[in-house]
Amino acid sequence: MKMKKLIVFLSVLALFLSQVPFYAKAYSNGKDEKEYQDSLENIISVIEEYLEISSDGITIIDEDNIVRNLNQQDINLLNELAREQGNYNIITKASLMEDLDVHFNNINEKIEKGELKVLDNGAMIDSTDKNFYIQGGSTYDETFWWGKRRYMSTSAARQWVYDLRDAAAVSTGLALASVVFGKLGVIPATINGITALWTNQLANRVEYHNGNTNRGIRADLYWVLVFNIEPQ
Repeated sequence: MKMKKLIVFLSVLALFLSQVPFYAKAYSNGKDEKEYQDSLENIISVIEEYLEISSDGITIIDEDNIVRNLNQQDINLLNELAREQGNYNIITKASLMEDLDVHFNNINEKIEKGELKVLDNGAMIDSTDKNFYIQGGSTYDETFWWGKRRYMSTSAARQWVYDLRDAAAVSTGLALASVVFGKLGVIPATINGITALWTNQLANRVEYHNGNTNRGIRADLYWVLVFNIEPQ
């Protein structure tokens, strides 16, 4: 009798574990999210030291020093994270800087046109977005030099999950990127990394975290096409 109960328990446990998304556990290579996030933040810190951000836009002050100070192990871990999330672009120090140049040109063009407004903290917002000033479980977007931060209420996040999966099924290129990054999303240079697989992974993460909170989620979408999702 005890053996039958044990078998039933193990069967239920196995079924439960099979339903837990991979991102709720360790990644397939045994690393956890914090290890990857630490490496990404190291890369961002190095780059940020040599940037100038003003109301006129973003300028790279010393590209040579950025490349010199980037840690190759951090780059390796960034590549691992990208692959885990469905982005198979090869990231190098040179490609990081090339993509940043294109990314900053896109941002600066929108600032020049008045579509983006630079705030005191270096964040940039859609100059017509009234939702930005409604705080707490709300829905608005911020653009930073490193990418896009999207705040979404629980209902907005549920709709985003639907839109992401729908777009992944039928869209490619800019059409898919616009669903990911929003109507004024500054599209990163590495747009060819926005695949159906990557988009569905993003949708899964949003759905998972949104289901564990009543305040919605915060999505950080980086210019190298990796993402991090947290509750608001």
